[in-house]
Amino acid sequence: MKIASALMLGLGLLLYAVSPLRADEVVIAAQYPLSGPMASYSGPFLKEGTEIAIQRINETHMLGEGRTLKVIIEDNAGDRNQAISLMNRFATSDNALAVLGVYGSFLSLPTAPVANELKVPFLAIAASPAIVQAGPWSFILIEQPDSSMKILSEYAADKLKVKTAASVYDRANDASVRLKDSFSKYFKEHGGTVVSEDGISQQDTNFAPIATKIASEKIDVLFLESVPSVAGNFLVQVRQAGLDPSVKLIASGQVSSPVFRDIAGAAANGIQYPADYDADMPGVENKYFVDAYKKRNNKVPDQNAAWAYTGMLLLAHAIHDAGPGADRAKVRDALAKLHDVDTALGDGKYSYDKDRMPDFKLIMLQVVNGKQELVK
Repeated sequence: MKIASALMLGLGLLLYAVSPLRADEVVIAAQYPLSGPMASYSGPFLKEGTEIAIQRINETHMLGEGRTLKVIIEDNAGDRNQAISLMNRFATSDNALAVLGVYGSFLSLPTAPVANELKVPFLAIAASPAIVQAGPWSFILIEQPDSSMKILSEYAADKLKVKTAASVYDRANDASVRLKDSFSKYFKEHGGTVVSEDGISQQDTNFAPIATKIASEKIDVLFLESVPSVAGNFLVQVRQAGLDPSVKLIASGQVSSPVFRDIAGAAANGIQYPADYDADMPGVENKYFVDAYKKRNNKVPDQNAAWAYTGMLLLAHAIHDAGPGADRAKVRDALAKLHDVDTALGDGKYSYDKDRMPDFKLIMLQVVNGKQELVK
């Protein structure tokens, strides 16, 4: 028995010696609205983009040889308290190296101070600069309102030749308010006049009073800023209220979601908007992403899936640059230094400026006969 035991022990030691070392598993976390009212246009698409990114990162050893990425994905149900609770859990018991998601400024703004207090890198899939201003640990993924609205206002004034505008926006969403304010500011600088600004809510379904008022106003263009489902519903109702067909339609990039086109139907025809993603854009990362998404879903991805895919790639590049065994502070510093990273967004190159703000080129899109296409 002693000889047999000795042989078994020796064999075990030999197998241990020749077997490959266990890969260094890097754990990060993501939280999205996988249920609740926001899920119809965000959470599931974000999750799909995340899963394709994980595949891409691990297949190409993006973190470095011998290192693999594990992502804990949780549902915050579009609820601020759940988002805050998950951020606490990710940073403490899960010991995540970084966190992606929450989704939107409504959820990200109250969560950013928590991430900064716990000193965990937080990449918010949102646009409000106030998220970055919460502290050095928080970043935004989406181009800030000033950049996209400057492009849109210049386009409206110089290309569409419009002079008078009405704005409709989500009054409870910080990013939506900022987008509306930025559009108004730049539109006025280009000689335009904003006739009215009407706030709506994501909980609203009956827009008849506001729609009727806007339809009666003498305007050249209607600017629309809200989540895809609400924007689509509002546009149908303002058309039904008798909006003059000659009135041009412009919007923020939120309407690039297929959910908007499905709800708005023919009412969306002709609407134009600056956006950060289109499946037809060239680039290595976008080609991989679109091909992988089509293989999974038999359709092209929307901007939500592209946001999550890009966010994961950015964190992977930061983790790689921070080096093996890097702590949260090194990952945060590496994220802030990213420059010309290949991604699926915009023209394919993504950087952060000195203020930790996104820097990439947006594109102009439009809806023609129910389909989204590049403005030529």
